[in-house]
This record gives sequence, structure tokens and C-alpha cells, in this order.
Amino acid sequence: MPNKPKKLILIDGNAIVHRSFHALPPLTTKEGELVNAVYGFASTILSVIAKFKPDYILATFDLAGPTFRHEEYKEYKATRVKAPDELYAQIERVKEVVRAMGIPIYEKQGFEADDVIGTIIKEIEDKNGDEIENIIVTGDLDTVQLVSKNTKVYTMRRGLTDSVTYDEAQVEERFGLKPNQIVDYKGLRGDPSDNILGVKGVGEKTATDLLQKYKSIEGVYENISEIKGAVRERLERDKAQAIQSKHLATIRQNVPIELNLEEAKTHQFDREKLVKLFQELNFFSLIKRIPGGGEEALIEKKSVKDFKYEHISKERKEEFFQELQQQKEIAIKLKFKGERILEKELEGIAFSWKTGRAGFIEYNKENYQAIKELLEKENILKIGYDLKNDIEVLSQNKISLNGGICDVMILAYVLNPGKEIKFPELVLEQLGDEITEEKKAGQLGLEMESPEETAKKECAGVDYIFKLKSIFLQKVLEISEKQEGNNNLENIFSKIEIPLIKILVEMEINGIKLNTTIFEGIAEKINSRIKNLEKNIYKLAGTEFNINSPKQLAEVLFVKMKIPTDDIKKGKTGYSTASSELEKIKGEYKIAELIEEYREIFKLKTTYLDTLPLLVDKKSRIHTSFNQAVTATGRLSSSDPNLQNIPIKTDLGQLLRVAFEAEPGYKLVGADYSQIDLRAVAHVSGDKKMIELFQAGQDVHTATAAEINKVPVSQVTQKMRSAAKALNFGVIYGMSVFGFSASAGISREEAKKFIDAYFEKFTGVAEYMRTTKDFAKTNGYVETEMGRRRYIPEINSSNFQVQNAAERMAINMPIQGMSADVVKLAMIEVHEEYKDSADVKMLLQVHDEIILEVKEEIVEEVAKKVKEIMERAYNLKVPLLVDVHVGDNWGEI
Repeated sequence: MPNKPKKLILIDGNAIVHRSFHALPPLTTKEGELVNAVYGFASTILSVIAKFKPDYILATFDLAGPTFRHEEYKEYKATRVKAPDELYAQIERVKEVVRAMGIPIYEKQGFEADDVIGTIIKEIEDKNGDEIENIIVTGDLDTVQLVSKNTKVYTMRRGLTDSVTYDEAQVEERFGLKPNQIVDYKGLRGDPSDNILGVKGVGEKTATDLLQKYKSIEGVYENISEIKGAVRERLERDKAQAIQSKHLATIRQNVPIELNLEEAKTHQFDREKLVKLFQELNFFSLIKRIPGGGEEALIEKKSVKDFKYEHISKERKEEFFQELQQQKEIAIKLKFKGERILEKELEGIAFSWKTGRAGFIEYNKENYQAIKELLEKENILKIGYDLKNDIEVLSQNKISLNGGICDVMILAYVLNPGKEIKFPELVLEQLGDEITEEKKAGQLGLEMESPEETAKKECAGVDYIFKLKSIFLQKVLEISEKQEGNNNLENIFSKIEIPLIKILVEMEINGIKLNTTIFEGIAEKINSRIKNLEKNIYKLAGTEFNINSPKQLAEVLFVKMKIPTDDIKKGKTGYSTASSELEKIKGEYKIAELIEEYREIFKLKTTYLDTLPLLVDKKSRIHTSFNQAVTATGRLSSSDPNLQNIPIKTDLGQLLRVAFEAEPGYKLVGADYSQIDLRAVAHVSGDKKMIELFQAGQDVHTATAAEINKVPVSQVTQKMRSAAKALNFGVIYGMSVFGFSASAGISREEAKKFIDAYFEKFTGVAEYMRTTKDFAKTNGYVETEMGRRRYIPEINSSNFQVQNAAERMAINMPIQGMSADVVKLAMIEVHEEYKDSADVKMLLQVHDEIILEVKEEIVEEVAKKVKEIMERAYNLKVPLLVDVHVGDNWGEI
């Protein structure tokens, strides 16, 4: 049986860089360096190595400057649009990745990477014959002419994930020609991407037909007498051009380079070097894909010698807990099953009390009392990761986490709120160790078969928590020392975020009652409305189809109904049916309006109607999860289910809220900050005019409209007020002229005049926007007045779109962040007031509103007190105003 050939991978560097740059959205490092092409390239190479497991691998790149083709034909590639500088700036970084992988680079001045590849393949085929299989990895099809018995081309069709491998059969299937005929095809057909002209008037089919019959360009011209009509005239007219085009399209196989195949041998990567580079580039997801990582342990071999763990036995238990009782701080990591609130089953706890030391103990009746006494001891600081989860699980087992607490997840969040927080990535980023798998819902690490392996994994996890606390807390303190007075990051962490954890635990455990009978009635009503909408849409369309299928919808609207497509965006799959596009035809075509309504209601159905009844507990209460470490501005988010996302302004949203009600003998109290974001704008900008408007208690939108339009308040029209409102809120989000014109329903010219007039009147707001952008560009971050910080390195990106988006973030964050801080302070104050009362429960925080469930007898008194507390939660330059409503259900408040 013949030996299996070895594999050689030849990387067409520039082709993959170009493909990656255009396939991926802008991606920047913390320092603002654009690295999307580097990421795509590295990801592609790791995928290729995993797929083909090559014996040899090398990379080729184009060098700057003209090639022999430019010298022979000065118009070569002249029509090609020059790639942006942001792409070329990444090539050196790409080569850095290649070198870190230990892959040799081949390139030659005056030649293209394809020529270098062609030369290497010829040498390999001449010397090694069937012993080596060559696989060209590229982003285009230029190299398919090199395909042979021993050479294949692996390329991406779309993006970076849809790939195809071309062998001789697949080249013939795709082009109807053999690989060595591709250069003849380009000679006849031309290649517009390289400005290779070919024969003018000869298209794909004609070129293919001629070559299938006559084999080559030379064969075509040898038999020109057999060819009739216009095709012959064109061939005769452009003969010299055809021969030159073939010459230009032919990949050279005689580039003066020296191949060292031994150097290209695949070997174990220098993991440390590559991990360090990927950490610098923030490619944490790619680190897990580096070959040779192994599945052997949660902690790297280099750390094992410094790490001692114990699986606590009965005999060791007493001594172990005595030692822990003497500590000033301990880290904890719970092992539990289940993800839903109130349904988590505690299995064991890992403890760490010094770096490199940890112990794991099962949770059972025998160990219960010792665990409870330790965790409830007031003078020991408890350190954890996502402690909200842990506190909920412990509370179900009648254990309180008393004394001070420190949450590593929240520390990481306040340090970098613009980034998704994942425990394995924190460990990798800060400690250089790789966790091979991440579990959901706080179960960090791997579940192993044996109790001993479980103990080891959990102990490794809690050791990481202990180490990360010191690293992150030190960073928080270093930043805080440079901030002013008490408005610093340490106070954001210790005075706002940490106290909030236990409040959120209570809110999640409390839940809110869902009247399932009323909900069923609402569901029936909404389902009936969906059916009526479907019926009317089908009637207007003249056919039944899947309204939720963009493809079928586009076919109905733009083909069957022949709705004009002049202004409609077109993508790879056809005309778009996105809301922004349907908006353009809504006025003229009723079906577009009905589709928009259908989509809104259908989303409500799938998000809430179909799921909420499945989530109620035995007492018919829904328990949402509040996410404290998700949004970049510091606001809370809600999930499983997301109760913050029920539409506020629609009738159906209001109808859904009616089903959420107070228990008998209780009322719901909704306390909502009025226009808190605009009040924050007035405060942070110090704009005199805006501050005067709020202090005078005027309707800010009407007053703004009066100022800009230079008319008395009494003459402000609804249209004027709507435009002023759109701009007042638009300022918060860094709205552009285009965005404002669309939002206010006015022309771009009117929008520009309106914005100019706005900033003439509100000069403080204009100055705030300018100085905030300048500050962010100089420092790479912005802060709220209280010290919450967000890093925005991409504000210095050379990519105009990336920089614009970053400028909007910079303007928005100090405003939204201040609103978030005020709401959180209010929650803490309200909770402090009623923490000992069983008659007042905080249930929800939605947008700028706090919702409580209050005993009927004291509801008016509590409503008054809550308003008072919230309005004095923080001292702004303008009054904080809170609207309080009392009702039997959420819809009423």
C-alpha cells in the first residue's frame, strides 16, 4: 500500500488579508489599533491547520512597488480601487503573527505572491512528485491555474467561513475547463479586476466554448478560419491583446527564490510567544484554538507547582474551617446545578484564603453548620465572581453572606465597561492561564467524572478568583488616586455597585406576579390580531406566503406587486425588506404599513406571549435576572425574560403590562425619573439656558422649540415641539444631520439649520460636546461626574466610521452614565429606608423607573416617601423630578 502523501500549505498572504479586512467589521485593540484583518488572517490560518493538519506550511506576500507585469503593461491593475490605508497598516502585524507561529515567509521584489507560490509548487512537484500534496490557501481564484494531480486550492466563497477546495474535477465543474486552460480563458475573456483586457466583445460563454473546442488561445488562432461572423472579427482585431492578456494572467514558475522545505516543517508553536501576541491584540478567543494547548488541566502546567488544593475529608474538616475562621478575607466559588432563579441546587463550595491554596468541600447535612457559620461571620471579607448568583443559591439554603463582599466580575466591569466580561478571558488576560471550557450560570470550569477532579477544578477556579481580586482592586485604586476627591472609581465600586448586588438578589427572588388568566385573554386578543393582519396582508399581496421570510417578502413586494425599487437597498440576496426600507414605501403602499405592524406584534408574541407562561413559579410570579456587568454606560439590563424591553409607547405594550399585578392586599408603586437624561445634559454641560428652563419648571421641548424658532411659547406648534424633542434627545446620542432629519421628519437642509440654531442658543451643550470629544481623543476614555469610566480607544481610529461612532459614545456616556448612577443611588436609598419592612418590596428597575409592591394600608405614605428619597438621591444643577403612580397592575402605573 503506497504511503500517504505529506501536506504542504502555501498561504497567499495578501489575498487572505484583503478577504479578512472586507469580511469583518472594524475591530480595535484597547489602544485603538485597527486589527480586523489581522484577526481574520490568524483565525483562517488556525482553521486551516486544524482542518488539514499539514506537515509543512509557508506564507507568501506581495511587496510594495511595481512588478514585471506593470513594466510590460503600465495599465496592469490601473482600474483597481486602492485598498484603504487601514488595510495596508495591518500587513506588518499579520507578518508578526506569521513569524510568531514559526511559519517562514517567501516574497520577491518585482513578483506577486502568486508567482512565488507557482515557483515553489513547480519545485516541489519536480523534486517530490506524488510524495507531497500542495494546498494553496487563498482569498481568490487566481491560483486555480496551478491545480494539478498534486495541487489543490482552498479558498473562501463568501466571508471567511464559506470555503471550498478545488481539485482538477472541481475546476472543470466550475469553469467547464481544465486548470491549465484558465490562463487561455483570461486571455480571451479578460480579467476586469486586474485590468487585463482580453478580446473585446468575447464573454464567458464564447471563451469557454472556444477553449472546449480548440484547447488554447494558440489553438483558437490556428483554426481561426473555422470561426465565423462577429466572433472571428473580434478575435482577429484583438489578437495581440489576447496573447498579451494570457501572458499577464500566467503565474510565473521561475522566480529566483531558494526554498528550504525543512524550514517549513510544521512544529509545535511557541505558545508563550503566540499567547502574548494574541493577548496584546485582544484575540482571546483565538488563544483557545492554538494547537498543542491540550485538554489536560484547567491550570497550565507552569502553575501546578505553585498550586496546592485539598478535597476536604471528614477528618480534616474541623481544622480546615478553624483556619478559615481566622482569615480576614476568603474567596468562594459555588458549584451548583440549574440556571433559573430559585431552582439552583448547591453541590459544594471551594474556598481560597491565600494565593495558591484552596480547598473544596461537598455541601451536605454534615458540613452545613460549618459552612453557614463561616459565611455568616461578619468580620471576614467574602470574595467571589458573580456573587449575585451565589447569594441567591445560599439564601435558598438559609445561609446569608454576611460582612463585606467583593465581586471580581464587578471589579472587571468597572475597569472596562465597554467589554463583555468572561471569566476564562479574564484569567487568560491577567494570569496567562487558559481555561479549556466555560460553563453557564456561574459554573466556571469543567465538570469531571471523579470527585477528586471536580475538587481540583473548583479549587483552581477559586484560586483564580482570589488572585484576580488583588490585581483588579489595585488597578481600581490606582485610577481612583488620580481622580478628584470622592468622585472616583473605588466609590463607584464600593458605594454603588457592591451594595446593589444584595438589592438585586432580593428583587430577583421577589419576582412580580403574572395574572395568567388575564394573560391568556391578552394572548388570545393578540393572536387574533395577528391572524387578521395576515389575512389583510395576503389580500393585498394576492397570495399567501411566509411574512417572516425576507426572501419571500421581497419576492411578493418587488416582483409580484411590482413596487418600485428605486430607493430600496439591494444586498447579495436581493432587495432589502428591513424596516428602514419599508418606511420609504409606507405612505404609498398599505401593505408595508401592515407588515411593520405584523412584525411588531409577532415579536411580542414570540418574546413574551409564548414564553412568559412557561416561566412562572408556583405562586405565579416571574423572576427576571438583572445584569449588572453588561451595559457600557452602567445601566442595568434584564434577561430571562427581558422585562425592560416590553414596548412603552404602544397599545399592545400597555396591554401586556396589565397582566403584571400586585398580590391581593398590595398595590404597585411606580416611581419614574422625569427626563433624567436631559437633566443630566443640563448638569454636565452647565448650559445656562437649559438650566434656566428646568429650574423654571417649563416643558423643556416646548421651551427649546420657542428658543430655536424665535417665537413665544404660545406659538410653538406640535411639529416644532416634536423637532425640538428629537434634537434634545438626539444630542445625547450624538445624532447626525441625516439622523435628525429622519427622526424629526424634515429635510436635511431644515435639519442642518435647526441644529445650527440649537447650538447657537445652547452654547454650553455645544462646548460640552467639543471638549468631551477632545478629552477622549487625548486620554482614550471619558468619565461620569461620579468617576465611572469608559475607555474608547477607537476614537483615534483612522477609519472615519469607527471614529464617528466612538465620538457619539464619548458624548453619550457621561450623560447616560450619570443617569445610571443616579438611579442606582436611588435604589440603594429606597432599599435602605425599607430594608426591615415586610410590607415594601422592590420588584423591578425598568429604564428610569423603580417598581415596588406595597401593602395597601401604607401605599400613599410610601409613594410620597419614595418620591422624596429619589428626588434628593443626587444634587444636580437642575431639580430631579420623579413621577409616582399607584395601581393594581403595571399597566395602571
